[in-house]
Amino acid sequence: LAVAMVSSATLYGQLLRRGAVIVLDVAVLVTLIATCVSAPLLVDRGHGWVFGIAVAMYALPIIASLALWNAATAAVSGRLARTFLAPAGAAATLGAVLAGFASSGIVSWSGVAALPSFGAVLALAALALRIALHRQADTARAPGRPREPSRSRRAARGSARRLVTLLAAAAI
Repeated sequence: LAVAMVSSATLYGQLLRRGAVIVLDVAVLVTLIATCVSAPLLVDRGHGWVFGIAVAMYALPIIASLALWNAATAAVSGRLARTFLAPAGAAATLGAVLAGFASSGIVSWSGVAALPSFGAVLALAALALRIALHRQADTARAPGRPREPSRSRRAARGSARRLVTLLAAAAI
């Protein structure tokens, strides 16, 4: 599994250098959703499908997390990045901890069979959040957009707070 993680992260990094980041990130998240949805059917087939689903369910969430982090860091720069990344990291850590507790609760409440559906819903939410981060970054960089000197710093802080909230929600 460690080889799958390292190789998938390396492949993701190489593909990032080649072009449209949002297309790659959407493809990763859609693949994760499809894997979550098809997991119960494929695991029931047995044999190699179990191993394939296990590797995919290990590697794809890691790459999805990388995609969301790349989106968050691309949305901020300069001083804002310095003040934004620490709370974003804390929010992502909190989200991961809450997700761990939530998965334990889901398994004890409704059984292991509910985890793929829960994962698909969360991956769908992450997809929506990734698209929102992309749109926000595009809006911030729109050419000809006038800057308001008195409100620009306050607006930037508000954007950073929204990004931290989006990242925490995506981590969950």
